[in-house]
Amino acid sequence: MNKDKFVKQMNVYGDAVVTYRSPVSKRIKYVVGTLDFNSSPYIANRRIPSSNVKGGSTLMFCWDTDTFKQIDVGAVQRVEALSKVVSRGVR
Repeated sequence: MNKDKFVKQMNVYGDAVVTYRSPVSKRIKYVVGTLDFNSSPYIANRRIPSSNVKGGSTLMFCWDTDTFKQIDVGAVQRVEALSKVVSRGVR
């Protein structure tokens, strides 16, 4: 996936489940996160890491691991709105 498409989808969805292929283990993994660091006081009050984001990657806050993480956009397989995933699980 290219970076512009990824960022556009994340901005539309707000919170999303991002499925990607791990560069180390080559396994399919996922994170639940957001690119909007001002969407919640919880995220806004956290210290954003000062490390440089590598080209082709983007920094996102991951709710499931409670950390900021660099995601290699080229390894992203799918982006789904969290609201859609949650509504499928509720019956």
